[in-house]
Amino acid sequence: MTWNPQPAIWLALIFLRPCALAAAAGLLLRLFRIRHPASRHAAWTAVLAAMLLLPLASAVSPRWTVPLLRAKSNPAVIAAPVSNGPVFAAAPMGEPAADRPAQTEWPTAGTFALLFYFAGFPAIAAYRTAGWVLYRRAIARSIPIHGRRLVESADILTPVAAGVLRPIVILPAGWRAWTPAVRRTVLGHEFAHLRRGDTRISALTRLAQCVFWFHPLAWWLSRTISDLAELSCDAAALDRLHNPGAYSRVLLDFAGAVNRAGRRAALPGLAMAEGKDLGRRIDEIFALSEGPMRKLASPGVVLPLAGVPLLCLAAAVSLGQTSTPPQPPSQSPPSARPKFDVVSIKPCTDPDPNAGGRKGGAGAGGNSVSPGRLRRECANVVNLITMAYLNFPNGEPNERPPIRGRDRIEGMPSWTDSERYVIDATTSTPQPRPMMLGPMMQTLLEDRFKLRIHRETRSVPAYELTVARGGPRLQPSKPGSCVPLENGRPPDPGQRVCGGFFGPTIWGATLDDFVRNMSVWADREVVDRTGIAGTFDFPLDAAREPTGTGGPIAAEARDDWFAFFRDSLPKLGLKLESGKVPTTFIVIDHIERPSTN
Repeated sequence: MTWNPQPAIWLALIFLRPCALAAAAGLLLRLFRIRHPASRHAAWTAVLAAMLLLPLASAVSPRWTVPLLRAKSNPAVIAAPVSNGPVFAAAPMGEPAADRPAQTEWPTAGTFALLFYFAGFPAIAAYRTAGWVLYRRAIARSIPIHGRRLVESADILTPVAAGVLRPIVILPAGWRAWTPAVRRTVLGHEFAHLRRGDTRISALTRLAQCVFWFHPLAWWLSRTISDLAELSCDAAALDRLHNPGAYSRVLLDFAGAVNRAGRRAALPGLAMAEGKDLGRRIDEIFALSEGPMRKLASPGVVLPLAGVPLLCLAAAVSLGQTSTPPQPPSQSPPSARPKFDVVSIKPCTDPDPNAGGRKGGAGAGGNSVSPGRLRRECANVVNLITMAYLNFPNGEPNERPPIRGRDRIEGMPSWTDSERYVIDATTSTPQPRPMMLGPMMQTLLEDRFKLRIHRETRSVPAYELTVARGGPRLQPSKPGSCVPLENGRPPDPGQRVCGGFFGPTIWGATLDDFVRNMSVWADREVVDRTGIAGTFDFPLDAAREPTGTGGPIAAEARDDWFAFFRDSLPKLGLKLESGKVPTTFIVIDHIERPSTN
């Protein structure tokens, strides 16, 4: 089983992005020495809101990928499409895997992560639903005291501020026995919750606990925001009582009643006093009474101005893989490569609109090449770059040239495709044909066209060929059933080339050969993720085989051929899944029209 690091990167981002926002908020609070609970409450509420918005922001923001892991080279091989004939994919002969056992298909790491998530989400949601039912029952049995915002309920033991759309204050049944000072203190505390909108923020924390139930930060933020909301309202209550000792005794009485009642489902609101961390809260109350604490000036303005850029940055940063896929190496300096002695470049005057394709296409068919001379008729510059940097990058034919290689070249001015040139280049030292088409053509482009490029590796969508449920059902190839393709030499009449498509069967092919044949027709790269070695015969669905391809392949015909391969996979015990692969692009930094001679 090959480890795919993508789920690990995905999980790392889910954990690290919110933590980065929380770390930034904590640093700013400490840097500016913000101590007042109302300001700290606003800052951590902003972090919680950003945590909930991060998935949406990440979906719509651009990507800035930070390389993290080194991936193995992409094993997928892609062959160029062949018009007016079968598709050939050269491959070495291997030992048949006649006795290969069926492989067990395990769920992917992403599937395990989803199962884990949906195992915990219902439990948290059920607990929150129980609290909501308890709240609705208490409201239904409550007695109005004054208007619609203050009610009495025998179902609670301590004053509670609750509700989202129409928040209310609920007092316990024994509130009439309180002294006037205690009543003023309690009402000042609870109505401060309503003025500040704390009940709505409390609902937001419960939502975060359900959505991010697996993330410790969501639970820490919920607890911290709740504690700071109580402290903020404690400050409002102290303005009425002016006695931190008496106020602390009120809290201790309410907390003792709650503790004696035992554990129960929590109301979706803010209880005035609970047993948890009450000692620390009382210390904070006495600190509040000692004098003013430093606050944020205009938090409704400061926090969005500071938080929105941080949210956008966290959403844009992504973790990626450094990879070395089978691509051409970095551009070498011209002095490190042989070059032509004499080069003639003239505009093409041939009116044939197909000259750039038939005579000067990206393949080698339009070249006149002898040991000391290369002539290129009516070639556009895009095709020259494709040939030099993708098809013959190192002075050898690229065994894995990309399909539609022009799509791998970016930053081309329009004239590089529309204008055509006749190129006649000679060298006194005979060179192999691939050397002239590749490195020597690269030097020519850099000298005469002032071409400057760089390469970028990105993750692009791909199809991944995997084993279907039940295991593979592949037929091992028989020795002698096909012949290998040697040096591009066509087979003799009646011979089958190993790895070639002789409809409706691909004979003597590896899984790598099979995906190359499929990639010819796909709208994206197809990579082999089966991990199966050996050579096999791939009988496809003869009833589905399209007829004819002649000439440039229309999009509809390409889709039809790809569907032909895809629909044949079930009987082979294979399937396609969407994924991503690292791919190298050639980016043109500078290019000029050549001086003609």
